[in-house]
This record gives sequence, structure tokens and C-alpha cells, in this order.
Amino acid sequence: MPDSLKRRLASSRSVEITGFTLIELLIVMAIISVLATLGFFQYSAFIERTKVTKAIADLKEIARLIDDFQERNGRYPSSLDDLERGPFRDPWGNLYQFVNIAEDDKKGSDKQKARRDRNQKPINTYYDLWSNGADGDYQQQVNGAKSRDDIIYAWDGTFVGLGKDLDELYGKPRAWKHPSDDTVDDTTPPTTEKDKAKDKDKETTTTTTPITVAPTTAPPTTEKDKGKDKDTTTTTTTVAPTTVPPTTEEDKGKGGGKK
Repeated sequence: MPDSLKRRLASSRSVEITGFTLIELLIVMAIISVLATLGFFQYSAFIERTKVTKAIADLKEIARLIDDFQERNGRYPSSLDDLERGPFRDPWGNLYQFVNIAEDDKKGSDKQKARRDRNQKPINTYYDLWSNGADGDYQQQVNGAKSRDDIIYAWDGTFVGLGKDLDELYGKPRAWKHPSDDTVDDTTPPTTEKDKAKDKDKETTTTTTPITVAPTTAPPTTEKDKGKDKDTTTTTTTVAPTTVPPTTEEDKGKGGGKK
């Protein structure tokens, strides 16, 4: 075959080139977008949890400084500036909030800032301390919408955490109550099947002790029964021993020897 013909045949052959189609590229891009979005939200949630943890640690440290101030001066500070430690800012860049309750009570109700629970009862005895959280705002009552993300020092330090977690504890048995708090904790019995099963397991099991009763003999009540009882009566008869005469010569000899 001539070389020119071979070259024409080779050039006429179609060369198949493999690669990604447009649909495949779109699918890959969609998967990458979903993973990136999930990763972003997970990362953001982790950062928020880290900030909350940092704020809780800050509040405990500030509370320690406040208590030290009270021991040295015999009173609580009027503001955090009295601690002379510079401005105290939370992880979101906002100033920590402080209220001297004794001084706040002297103000009118419309100017008071001391925190209250859902029953309008104080959540601390001497001072309130909190962070406004991520939204930078708060409401006086801890169950308010703007207080859900607040990080609050409450119950004289027994609780330090998110406002929503603090609000959920009300109505349940609590380890701390303000002297003016006369609300009754909820003692409603469990309503779910799981709770009922738990309570059932805790109930005391009653053990039944078997009692052995001696059988009693009922006296005969009919003439037929009386006759049966009479037939079953045992009669004792004394039989006198009898002497059997010898029947053989040997027996006779034995008998004669016994005379």
C-alpha cells in the first residue's frame, strides 16, 4: 500500500477524546458546595461554643474579683470600673454588664436593670453579672427572646451559663432560691411511657409469704358417712396361744424331753 494512502486513512480516523461532561461537572460542583456549607456551619457553631466557654470563664473570674473587692472594702462595687482592671469585654467585643442590686433597688422600676426570672423574681442576692451574648442585647427577664443567648452569672454563682439553659431550670427542683421567691417547683408526675417505666421500676416489690394451713377433718354429716366411719374403726382382739401336738417320733422325743 502506498504511503500516501496510509496517511489519508490515518487522518480520516476519528480519535475519541474522553473527559467530563457538563452534567458531571455540575454534580461535582454541587457536592463541593454542600460540603463547604456544612463545614462552614459546623465551624461557626464550634466558634460560638468556644466563645460561650470563654465568657463563662471570664464571668467566674470577674465574680472572684468582685468578692475580693467586697472583702477589702466591706461593700460591693458600684460598677466594674471600681475593680480598676480596665474595661472587661466579652468574646464578641461587648462590655460585660454589672448591676449592684442594693443600689438598683433604690431606683424606680422603670430604670432598674437587675435581672429577673420568668416569675419576676431576682436571680441573685447581691449583684448581677452577665454578657449580652452574640446579639449584643438583652431583656431584663431571662426568658425574653433577647436573653436566650446571654451568658449569665446566676443563683449567687451556683449557675453560670446561657440564658436559655437557666430559664429551662425554672419549674424544676432547684438548689437555690431568692428569699423573696415563694413559687412552688413543678412536681407533675411523668407523662411519657419512658418516665412511667422508670417510676414503675422504682416501686417496691411486695413479696407474698405463703401460709400453711393444717387440714381439718370434717365430721360425717350423713348416715352413709357415719357407717363408713364405723367400719373403719379398729377392733383389738386378744388371741390365746395354742399348743400343737407332736406328729413325728422325733417331735415326740423332743416333746418327752421337755416334760
